[in-house]
Amino acid sequence: MEEFIKLHHKYKDANPVENEGNSEFHYYKLLIINNIECRNYIKKQEILESGFAINECCTAMDYQIFLYNKKNKKNIINKWSESMYGIAFRGRNNELVEIHHCPWCGVKLH
Repeated sequence: MEEFIKLHHKYKDANPVENEGNSEFHYYKLLIINNIECRNYIKKQEILESGFAINECCTAMDYQIFLYNKKNKKNIINKWSESMYGIAFRGRNNELVEIHHCPWCGVKLH
């Protein structure tokens, strides 16, 4: 993971076109594609850099709540209170249905 973190700080804002022939850059991108720990690291960094303090059951849940707070249309999870969560159904007037377990890790939500 240390190697990925170094590569991430080096290439996180890199232009793919400018790095087309750069094997180190391609290795960095492959790590992101093939390693969930690397993807989770990137998501956690984005959350931290934004100033949000989210600590739910897993990184996937944290990231969805972060996206909701950013008013990002890609989010699918809403958190109304400490004990009330909902999942969006796109195409059904953006209806939110209350959920009681995390869709990613299965943990019972508060």
